[in-house]
Amino acid sequence: MKKFTIYMLALIWVAGACRDDEKSPLPDFTHASIPVFTPGEEDTGFIDFNDFDATTVSFNVDKLGRADVEHIDVWITYQNSETGENQTVNYATVTTLPQLVEFSIDELLALFPEEVVTRDSLSLGDSFVVGGNVMLADGRYLTGGYSTSVSANDPVQLTYNVACASALQGTYDLTLVSGNSGEVGALPGQTIARISPGYYEISDITMDIFGGLPVRYRFTDICGRLIPDAASVEFGTQIVVAFSEGTAVDPVTGEITFAIEYIAPSCCGLEGIKTVFKATPR
Repeated sequence: MKKFTIYMLALIWVAGACRDDEKSPLPDFTHASIPVFTPGEEDTGFIDFNDFDATTVSFNVDKLGRADVEHIDVWITYQNSETGENQTVNYATVTTLPQLVEFSIDELLALFPEEVVTRDSLSLGDSFVVGGNVMLADGRYLTGGYSTSVSANDPVQLTYNVACASALQGTYDLTLVSGNSGEVGALPGQTIARISPGYYEISDITMDIFGGLPVRYRFTDICGRLIPDAASVEFGTQIVVAFSEGTAVDPVTGEITFAIEYIAPSCCGLEGIKTVFKATPR
């Protein structure tokens, strides 16, 4: 398959940048406000599977936008990774912004019925998601549905995975293992940046199949199991990858093998392309 061109990627970007104001619950920050959640100083950023008592959930609730806010209804969702079930509790209505919220692990679990989650039932991959709904002073009530660009750039939610301590951030040299869609053989000096504890962004997931335009992609590390987001950073669901068998972190060398496959709803003939590359830390 011939190499994808910069022109094609530019078309994808333009298509992803267009929006339908009638379908967007938040078309313009100048006419609305969104809830934002930023980690507090004591926040551990994840639920430490090896030491639950070392966990602190601490975040600030605030708003972003010009519209006056009457209150923010803060909710917390527990997601069970084994059953796929989830339950949401309404934690508090916040009227004074910003406001700091803090939980110990037991205080967090006490928000949910025991038949939903306990210390003994928590498993790797489970998660708690913090978010909020906004009541504007003009009577509008915003319940989310934010675009990919908003979610990627503004902390409209926080996710606390049940995981292990992780430190994958750094500079890496990427080397192609297999791929026949125009990937380059080597891509030195790429970065894996930490967005939050256990949550990372690689500077190019494609091994340059687009000929000079990198595609940033985010993924989660749950005790060495890497899980990609459901969309790329800049191009949303126009570019979606899955991590296939073979994706792994070498605990001795720190080398990461990425075995990726482009999946639906990726556009432009990407679906089905497979690429394997190694990321070697400098």
